[in-house]
Amino acid sequence: MAQSSRTSASWCCITRPTCAAWKNCTADSAIEADMMTDSTIIPPLARRLLYAAIFTGSAALLLGLPPPYSSAVLLGLLVGALVLWLYRSGHPPPEVIESAARVVWESLPVFGPLIAAGRVIVRFNRDGPPAQDPHMKAAVPHPVNPYTEKGGVRSALSPLSEFGEGIWGRGSDVFVHKPYRQTPPAPRTSVYRLRLPPVVEGALSLALLLGGLLALLAVGESPAVGAFLALLVAAIGITARALGADALAAPRGLRRMLAAAFGEDRAELESVSRRRAALELLIVLVFSLVATRRFFEAGPTLQISGSESEWITNSVYAAYNGLRDYGRIPLWQPLLEFGEPLLDNPVGFVLNPFSAGLSLLIGPAQGLKYTVPLLTLLAGVGGWLMGWTLGLAWPGRVLLGLLMIGKGNMHAMFNTGYFQLAAQQVYFPWIIGGAMAIFRLPGRRWPVALTALAFTLMFTSGNLWYVLPMLVALAALAAVYAWPVGGGRRLPRPDWRALRRLALAGALTVGLSAMLLLPLAINWGQLGNHPPEVSAGWEISVWGAAVRFYFDPNPYFPFEVYSPQFHITRPYLMDALQEFYYSFISPAWFAALIVVGIPLYRARNTRARRFWWVAWGLVIVFTLWGAGGHPLFVWLYEHIPALRGWRFVGRALGVASFFLAALIAMRVDNLWRSLTQTDWRRYLPERPWWAGGLPLLAAGGLLVAAGAAGWQVVARWNIGYNDILAPLHPDDACISWLRQQRPHDELAVWRFGYRAITTYMNNRARATQIYADFEMSPLPSTLGRVNLTASLPEYGIAWTEGERAYLLDRGYSILPDSPIVEQSGKPCLYRKDDAISYAYTVPLGVVLTAEPGGDLVDEYFLLAEHKLLPPDAITLPPEKTTPVTDFVRQPDNIWLRAMGEPGRFTVATVQERAYPGWEVTVNGQPAKIESVGGQIGVVLPREGGEFIVHFAYRPPWLFRGAVVTLVTSALCAAWLLRLDRRLRRKRP
Repeated sequence: MAQSSRTSASWCCITRPTCAAWKNCTADSAIEADMMTDSTIIPPLARRLLYAAIFTGSAALLLGLPPPYSSAVLLGLLVGALVLWLYRSGHPPPEVIESAARVVWESLPVFGPLIAAGRVIVRFNRDGPPAQDPHMKAAVPHPVNPYTEKGGVRSALSPLSEFGEGIWGRGSDVFVHKPYRQTPPAPRTSVYRLRLPPVVEGALSLALLLGGLLALLAVGESPAVGAFLALLVAAIGITARALGADALAAPRGLRRMLAAAFGEDRAELESVSRRRAALELLIVLVFSLVATRRFFEAGPTLQISGSESEWITNSVYAAYNGLRDYGRIPLWQPLLEFGEPLLDNPVGFVLNPFSAGLSLLIGPAQGLKYTVPLLTLLAGVGGWLMGWTLGLAWPGRVLLGLLMIGKGNMHAMFNTGYFQLAAQQVYFPWIIGGAMAIFRLPGRRWPVALTALAFTLMFTSGNLWYVLPMLVALAALAAVYAWPVGGGRRLPRPDWRALRRLALAGALTVGLSAMLLLPLAINWGQLGNHPPEVSAGWEISVWGAAVRFYFDPNPYFPFEVYSPQFHITRPYLMDALQEFYYSFISPAWFAALIVVGIPLYRARNTRARRFWWVAWGLVIVFTLWGAGGHPLFVWLYEHIPALRGWRFVGRALGVASFFLAALIAMRVDNLWRSLTQTDWRRYLPERPWWAGGLPLLAAGGLLVAAGAAGWQVVARWNIGYNDILAPLHPDDACISWLRQQRPHDELAVWRFGYRAITTYMNNRARATQIYADFEMSPLPSTLGRVNLTASLPEYGIAWTEGERAYLLDRGYSILPDSPIVEQSGKPCLYRKDDAISYAYTVPLGVVLTAEPGGDLVDEYFLLAEHKLLPPDAITLPPEKTTPVTDFVRQPDNIWLRAMGEPGRFTVATVQERAYPGWEVTVNGQPAKIESVGGQIGVVLPREGGEFIVHFAYRPPWLFRGAVVTLVTSALCAAWLLRLDRRLRRKRP
């Protein structure tokens, strides 16, 4: 009863003028009332949870939370502020609320053990790590309160007074209550003046800012919703005005928080012994082998096939065939359409040793299968290294390595044939880990070289899609980590040394990748026929799809996709679009366990605090990009034409899932340190066995849960929908038979689609039209208006009735002895007798006055939206051409013996794409290369006779870039070996 009376008195002192016994309020009860106000109504843990709620709500609003939910969030903040105002301003609260609050307050001790456990957790989150913790900075005690005889610890820095003392920033390493009053409270002779707690003031300010922004965004979509949100914001503003709140508390606190968070120690990273590192990497190795075992267990009859894989990986087949047949890697790939560059190709990966090395050694059929486990292991080791640069303990390092192995976006692209896009993601942790080491280890040189090498390897992996997202991520890290240690009201000057090191890494990247970068930059205009993205790409629901993709492993997850190009919405299952959207990175149960299940929220590894904020920001940015349709990205795509080349925006979810994996590993690391490095006896002195056993038991459970989650992520490699390993396509029987019948001819075959490319590579047969949405654009014709890029070849292959009808209508006749198609019982090959030969001569006058070619043009080719010929385009009639049969053809060299007519100009040409880098000599003398309808040619002299014509592909910028790459490699090696210091020492 005494306790109840005392509590009632304290409660009376809280309500003050509304309480009948307020005049009897004593100094002790007033002090206790202040304690209850600070600790009961808004306890420290509640403040932290409120900050988390504010951050989560802000992220939800930025991610496009639907207006009804966002309105509910703002309304909840308003109601909370009004209730608090009722209690603190002297207005009587409803009796039901007061009675319920008193009952709850007085009945808390009944729950005994539950309350004890809760108190331990609250004390841990409030008081922080013990003084001996190596990550905790020094703290100073504040004087003992003479009225309460209680002491405490005040943080050395508390940069966020607006948001509450010691909540965030450098001052959060040790949390304490505000010191109690040092003098008795003055007699209350006037009406109590309200003073809002800082956290409420910050919440109101943040609600005003976010609500106003949300109202402006909502007006464009729905004026009614925008007006409703504006009314809510106005109500919050009126309430804040009545309460005397500072509307700028949120931005001021954010500035202080950033100023404090920008500070980070530059101490050496944790030293890991070789034995421990070997054990941790052994775990990564085992998981990577288990994940990709079917690739190295597959026999020689299986190859990486399906979807676009054979077309995408053709570069290593061409390189291997060149090594086998000519003893060198050729510079030109002649077997796709009318040829394309082999090395200076944005989708080729011959220059990447990890992607192409095994294929060049043992052949692409087996080499590509073994490359997948190699790249997967490389991703796992990169995740482990990145964890080390973030300062994670061994559970966090290993878990991050496992998540990099099982990253859903990577294996979904491997399993659907997008080899280059999957290979690029392997280098994400190496790039970010190297960049972190640049800032964390200012005296070391290897992080600079590692970052440059990793970015170069990603750039040479083929398909430039992920280059831009990684540049954005590096720019965000540089913008944050460029500031040295320090807080205060003014941000310190940038750390120019760190920025110089990052700039040096960028310069090394440009130099190391110059062999590919320079020719691509010079010939960027020829990388064409790629349809631009419409609006900001396909649109999916952020909350209903994109966010759920990170935590749902279901390969048949149903969702809807809106196409802004066709203005239609279609339902899909995940397996139909997994190469764009499958982003599973963690089971939902594991995310809930580490966030809510173990409620220990003290930051134990303060070194990575800035990375935590940057990673969350990048997760939000790339999630919005991948979901499509966000107004910011719509504006960017409309105003930056080059950005429209980044199609299929769902690929951006692969970057978001990468940073989300890093955040998960950091959370696990924080829990592990909290459980194993905390002296729990100070929290449970009366139960030492509990203090010693329960945390270890929880730590063991955390390890088991992390291992189970890592295994569940990695196991997705071998579940369900993968058909990437398959025998050679049935085209192989037809093309192999044709090669046997024509062992020395230059074969060119029409085929609809590009699923079967390997057999063409193996049999040296050209697939003339593959109908992909990307190809090298030929140089415009320099002789007349002819266009030969859609000419029909000599042979054709058909598998369906529609394809057969198409070939027969264009003058093809069936080859009766060719292999039989099982589905129809008919031969598969067709031949066109009047097709233009590979090498030929034609009078110049015919080229300049040629007429439309009728069925010589491939209409399938013309139907493609981005490949329409001009209305006045014409082709050459074959009867006016003279085939050249005396020629020698290598991939990048063609010699032919051509006859010229006396007294008239004759054009000698071969069916190779006119592309920058081709040279020609006539009888050993340099001549002018011509583009004959998009194919290379030369005008022979008028005197006629026999001429030896030599076409050679010699791209000058490829050679210049190779010199730059070699010089940069040598300088980088010398710099790593510190030869510059040795040279300086030798100087007198």
